[in-house]
Amino acid sequence: MLKEASKAQDERDSVLVLTNDLFTPASKTSRFISLALRRLGIRNWVRDTSDIRYLFSLLEEHQLTKHIGASEMIHVDRFQSLVNLAEIKTILSLDLHWFFTPEPFVSMENVDKIISLWFDDLRTACTTSQSIKPADRSFQETLTHPKVHHMFYGNAQMDEAKELGITNRYHSPLAAPQEYLSSDSPLKYRGRLAFVGNPGIPSPPSAEALKLLHKKADLTELRKASIQEIESQQAYHHFNSTHRDIPKLISRALECKLAHPHKSSLSLLCEVGKEYPEALEALNNSRNILEAAILVKCVNRYDRPAIVFRLYQQDKVDVFSAPWEWKPYGIQAKPLVRFHDLPQTYRSYVAQLNGANPARDATANEKLFEIAACGRASINISSPDILECFEHKKEFLSYKSLEEIEENALYYLKNPDELLQIGENARARVAKQHTWDHRLQTILEKF
Repeated sequence: MLKEASKAQDERDSVLVLTNDLFTPASKTSRFISLALRRLGIRNWVRDTSDIRYLFSLLEEHQLTKHIGASEMIHVDRFQSLVNLAEIKTILSLDLHWFFTPEPFVSMENVDKIISLWFDDLRTACTTSQSIKPADRSFQETLTHPKVHHMFYGNAQMDEAKELGITNRYHSPLAAPQEYLSSDSPLKYRGRLAFVGNPGIPSPPSAEALKLLHKKADLTELRKASIQEIESQQAYHHFNSTHRDIPKLISRALECKLAHPHKSSLSLLCEVGKEYPEALEALNNSRNILEAAILVKCVNRYDRPAIVFRLYQQDKVDVFSAPWEWKPYGIQAKPLVRFHDLPQTYRSYVAQLNGANPARDATANEKLFEIAACGRASINISSPDILECFEHKKEFLSYKSLEEIEENALYYLKNPDELLQIGENARARVAKQHTWDHRLQTILEKF
C-alpha cells in the first residue's frame, strides 16, 4: 500500500531534511526519516545546521547580525542554491533545526512548506546550546508563517503551542524506523527488564524524594515532594522581583498539575492566571512564562526515576545510561547504548521499562514505538497519549500507580512468554501503522 501511494508522489517535490549533528538523537532519527522518504519514492537531501546556527548565535551575541554581510558570513546562500538546483519544495526537521535566522526559508519562492516534527519543547529549543534565540517579533512571525506547519506528538504539547500563539498545529504521533521490524537479536534475559535513558530532569533528587523512593511512596506523594522542592528554589522566589503575586500564581498551577498531571503546564498557568491577571501579564511581558511552565512540569519529575528505582531495588532491571546521571539515585548504570545497538539491547531483555521526560509534557515518546518495533513489550505509567497508540495488556502495559507497575512487572517476569506475546502484538501494530514510512506519508499528504 505504501509503495503504491509513493508512485503518486510528484518526484519533483523533493524534501530537504535539516538536522543537528551535535545532538545525536536528532541525527539518528533524521537518518531514519531520510530512509523512509526514499522508500516512499521522495528524493531528499540531509544537511546539518549545527555549525551555521552556532555561528549565527555568536554573531547575535555580539550584536553583529544586523550588519551588512552577516548572512553571507554564514553562507545562507548555500541553502538557496540547493533548493533551486534540487527543486526542493519541502523543508522538514525535528523541532527547529531549520531555524537559524528568520530567513531564508520562508522567503524562498520554491519552498511551499516547512514542517517541524516536535520532539522537544519550545523552551528547550530556545535555551540550550545550539539554540535559536527568540528575542524579537520576527521569530514569532516566522513560526506562524503560513508556510510553517508544526506536528506535535502530545496533546499537552498541542495545548502549549496554542497558548503561545503558534498556528498550523497538528497532532502527529512519533514512530519507529521500519528497519527495527526486521531486528532478530536473541533474547538473553528472560527474567530481567531493561531501561535505556537518563532520569529526565538533570538536577539530583532531594533527600526527601530519596527517602520517599526507599519507602515505596507512590506517585502522588512523590509529586507533592516535588512541589515542595520547586517552592524552595531560588528560581521560584526570583519571580517576586517581577510581580509579587507570580509565586502565588505558580503555586496554584502546581496544585492543578498535581490534580491533572497530563494537562499542559502552560495551559494551567494561563487558567490560574484568571485569578491573578496582573501577575500573568507581568510574567508574560517579562518573557519568563516558559521558565514558569518548566517549574510546573517538574511536578512529574520523579515519575520516570520512580519506575526504575522500584524494580532496581528488587534487582529486576538493568539501567543503561551515563553512570553519573543515575548515581544520585544509588543506581549503578551500565554503559550508554550506541544508537545502532538499540535494537539488540531492546531484544536482549524480555521487556523494557519506559518513562516520559516531564519537560516535554508528552508521554508517547519515541522509545515507546522503537521498543514495540523490536518485538518487545514496554511497561509505562498510564496516560492518554500512549493509550491512543497501543492497546493495554495486548500490545503494551500501562498502570496508574507504581504499586501496580511493580506488582504486574513481577508477575510477568514469572510468565515471560506472556510478555513476549505482547511484544509480538506490538510489533505487528507498528508494522501496520507506526513506522516513519506511515507517519511521513500521512504528514506529506496533509498539505
